[in-house]
Amino acid sequence: MALQTRRKQFSLKEKLEVLEELRSGVKKVDVARRFGISKSTLSTFLKNRQRLEEEGVEFDPERKRLRTAKYERVDKATFLWLQEMRSNNVPVSGPLLRERAVLFARSLGHPDFQASEGWLARFKERYGIRAKVLCGESSDAPIEKANEWKDRFIREVIAAYSPDDVFNADEAGLFYQLLPERMLAMIGDACKGGKKSKLRLTTLFCCNASGTEKRRILIVGKSAKPRCLRDVRSLLCQYRGNRNAWMTRDLFTEWLIRFDKDMRLQKRSVLLLIDNCSAHMSLPRMSNIRVENFPPNCTSVLQPSDLGIIRAVKANYRKDLVRRILVNLEVGSMSKVDVKAAMDMIAHAWSEVKSETIRKCWKNSGLLGLAPLQTKTVVKTRPIFLDSGMTKCKA
Repeated sequence: MALQTRRKQFSLKEKLEVLEELRSGVKKVDVARRFGISKSTLSTFLKNRQRLEEEGVEFDPERKRLRTAKYERVDKATFLWLQEMRSNNVPVSGPLLRERAVLFARSLGHPDFQASEGWLARFKERYGIRAKVLCGESSDAPIEKANEWKDRFIREVIAAYSPDDVFNADEAGLFYQLLPERMLAMIGDACKGGKKSKLRLTTLFCCNASGTEKRRILIVGKSAKPRCLRDVRSLLCQYRGNRNAWMTRDLFTEWLIRFDKDMRLQKRSVLLLIDNCSAHMSLPRMSNIRVENFPPNCTSVLQPSDLGIIRAVKANYRKDLVRRILVNLEVGSMSKVDVKAAMDMIAHAWSEVKSETIRKCWKNSGLLGLAPLQTKTVVKTRPIFLDSGMTKCKA
């Protein structure tokens, strides 16, 4: 019984090499012998020469199966848009590319087009696109010490409070004009970004364990009275100035006193978990807030904010920042993001963090398992900033 030989598949690059050999004047017999192909296969390459050369410019040369997309015009429009964005050094992420593809599909008369994760994977494969980066602390955390703190100390403390009344607060630095480092790019793209902005704000986030309440954000900038905030009567975030844009003991004490006042007006007693940085060492006397510190060097495995909450806020912020740049490109304007615009986008990014995300981060910290979770029923609604400084967030 004769053995069946497996048919060899040639990549687009190999097919173009065959055609280049023929173009240089080499005989067909010699080309077929060199590449190990039959005369009929060679004739097929010659027959499809024009299509192969066009695809060699547009598609990934390492591809072997050259299936065209169902919505080919949508794919081409999206790819041309991606090339234009890269020529302007605008980083484009997967979700943003999918949004743009849906817009192109609607304008091209394909309302049923779905830019799914599968479509994105096939699109990147067709055009040779990879996620690249423009040119953690958890391994150093004493796990045994963190577990001992949970089992021997904080277990009894948390058990006395409802998850609605257990809060975590943490600061994070935000370079508010800095574009994302990770983006989609074609294979061979140098991935050169522009000069990195060093303009920074310090943000203080605070939320409860059930994910039903998020405190109004405190923003610390360098200027006490930024020019962009003149004549602004209301802000979505609290703003304070410090010459280094850092959190200080005085600023944190002021924030704590207001937090305690809000809880007193609501007749609530709450537990606040914070790290032991220098700004948190001198605490005021409070009637409705009990403060407990995480053990040193353990926040990366214990603090919910460090386990994904702050990361989610920053991801939302970067997405809004790129959208703003795209709008500016479309209208021919390149206005920079000032402190006021950054505060508005931070507040929006904070409001977009879902309750489910917050609860998962608390669960990953191992703190929610120390007390039964009894969350309140939350009706899905748009975020509303209350006078007391609390934010009701959507489930």
